[in-house]
Amino acid sequence: EEFISEYNFTLHAYSTETHPFVEDLQTLINYCTPDRATDEHGLLLQEEQAEILERIFSQNGFDASACVLDCACGIGTQAIGLAALGYSVTASDISEGELAQAKARESFDIATARAVSELRILCEITLPFVKVGGKLLAMKGASGEKELTDAKTAIQKLGGRIEQVHKFTLKDADGNEEERCIIEIRKIAPTPNNFPRQYAQILKKPL
Repeated sequence: EEFISEYNFTLHAYSTETHPFVEDLQTLINYCTPDRATDEHGLLLQEEQAEILERIFSQNGFDASACVLDCACGIGTQAIGLAALGYSVTASDISEGELAQAKARESFDIATARAVSELRILCEITLPFVKVGGKLLAMKGASGEKELTDAKTAIQKLGGRIEQVHKFTLKDADGNEEERCIIEIRKIAPTPNNFPRQYAQILKKPL
């Protein structure tokens, strides 16, 4: 409760200059999920994901001065990793009420998300908050390319354009390799004002 009351994780930005946040959030993770968070592989996975994202950022002309949104951050795996690399990261975990009240429209250079929802839904809850010229980097598993095929109409409606699919493998806690991909989408036009819809409607009828 002490950690949770001290830090509001929704739509607040933190950089690596705020070292106590990173340290205390890791302590909170260790307390809540000791087996996973203190596992050496789990910490390495955090670093690996951040480094993979940073390489894609760099390939697209973004450096640590970029303003990054980690959508539906959960325990903060990507947010903490990117902050440790020097990025200013807004970590958000979006509920239906927060989505309706969000005021950060088209203000982020980059949005990232992992294990949130299928790509059609993910695009609607992220692309409206990305600047024109910015990027959405969606980390997906083996089903990523199929989700991308299903999401083409949604991406176009929301002002996005598919740029590239980055494929790679990560090892799970047992050392088995898992296929992953990061789907890179560029924001090329403003998102129409009727998006995002209420979250219940997004889930009921994805674009």
